[in-house]
Amino acid sequence: AGTAAAPAAGTPSPAPRAAAAESGGKGLVARIAAGLCGPLRIRLDQIIGRIGLDDPAGVFAAFDLVAFYASLTGRLLGDDTPLPAALRDCAAEAAGKFKDAVAAWGHREADAIPALPAGLSCPMQVHAAATAIARLAELPSGAMSAGAVAGAMAPGLAAPSRASGDGCALPTAGDIVDAAVEPLLAAARQRAGAMRTADGAVWLANVSDAVVSPLRAVDGAQGRVARLVAELSFHMDTVVREEANSALARCGCLALLRVVESHDPASAGQPLSAVAGASASEVALAARGLADVATAVTLGTARQLESPKLRSQARSGVESVLVAAFEALAEAVADPRNGYEGGAGLLPLSAEALRALVA
Repeated sequence: AGTAAAPAAGTPSPAPRAAAAESGGKGLVARIAAGLCGPLRIRLDQIIGRIGLDDPAGVFAAFDLVAFYASLTGRLLGDDTPLPAALRDCAAEAAGKFKDAVAAWGHREADAIPALPAGLSCPMQVHAAATAIARLAELPSGAMSAGAVAGAMAPGLAAPSRASGDGCALPTAGDIVDAAVEPLLAAARQRAGAMRTADGAVWLANVSDAVVSPLRAVDGAQGRVARLVAELSFHMDTVVREEANSALARCGCLALLRVVESHDPASAGQPLSAVAGASASEVALAARGLADVATAVTLGTARQLESPKLRSQARSGVESVLVAAFEALAEAVADPRNGYEGGAGLLPLSAEALRALVA
């Protein structure tokens, strides 16, 4: 008495029936999700096709909408349920098309750069493109937050927005900037290849400065900005080197310095003062010319740097190179092995005095 009756032979157990019902229910939900998302994917392709790859912002808006609902339904139904998973697939496709749109846009802007720039100023097309790139890079920061909406519906569902990562492939500002900027810079480098070294360096410095300026304030683009700044510094180093070599050639020091640098008093068969082009009178004349040039630097091609800051940087760099060249001459005449009678008397002033005048 009191014991439950055993199920009759041949009667299905309730547990398998429940499992079968649950499995069938999940299969039905999956089919419904697929039925909902199939037309959505087709419609999304149509919308993006109408927008075209020439409008990355429009493609991003389509991605943003689908990603928003993928995130929202994931919070409400669970990320592992069929509908959010299918929506995330749609969002991933849209994200890929957005990246394609950004890259295509960047190549079109690059193609618009004149093959033979009229001068060394940054073309207006590059200024406009740089501003547009900054706007594109800011799109992710304005993406809709499913976490905020879900949190308002039910506090327990509140979570970080997609920008912090919750299953939808939100493009980063750095990704956007990289995709758009690289074609632009590649085209600029190609154009510069047809110029004189000094002209190409000034032009690339102007272009790099124009591209980096609007991107400095874009959150998330710091990595690309750092690389752009490094590239700008490289071009400015070339500008300074070309300007300094030109100044040294004007005062007759460039060839003399090469003789000084290549002469080894320990192994040479004669003192430096006996080498052609490095006599005491030639050193004295070159030193006077170098001192005059160093204390009144006149920029050549670098005058076409558009930024006052870059022009000032170029001038300071040239002054430093010229002072270093004067110091090399001072060391050479002071070395008794080089055979310069009178030593420092060959120079119009000391290296320390010249550095103080230039500072």
